Amino acid sequence: MKVAIAAFFAGALLGGACIYYYPEFGSSETPFDRNGDGIADTQYTYRSDGSLKLLKMDRNHDGDIDVEVEFDRSSLPVIEFSDDNFDGEFDSRTRYVFGIIKETLSDLDKDGEEDLRVYYDHGVMKRIEILKEGSWKITSIEK
Repeated sequence: MKVAIAAFFAGALLGGACIYYYPEFGSSETPFDRNGDGIADTQYTYRSDGSLKLLKMDRNHDGDIDVEVEFDRSSLPVIEFSDDNFDGEFDSRTRYVFGIIKETLSDLDKDGEEDLRVYYDHGVMKRIEILKEGSWKITSIEK
């Protein structure tokens, strides 16, 4: 009898831990057709608690994902990957802190190295850095 009770509580504890630490079990995906052509071009993925986990979007309707945004448990964006020239590869990465844009790093010439950096303060663009001919040109934006 003591073994059965101990096994019951161990199972309950393990189940509770799995639900807490792995809420993606039972996540759901919702496709959406933004342009009305009958083909889903946006997909929302929700955690089992209902919070938004991931957004995938085909902005130019060519069948390839052009934007992926990952969200925290409060449904605030954390990081965004985007294919801004529609070549099928992500070339920009945008980082958010508490849902507010912090920085965007881009590889414009497709050499695998970032050559454009944009920094934000409280969501307001403050500095742009451009790599040109091997050196960074920095532009501060003041209001």
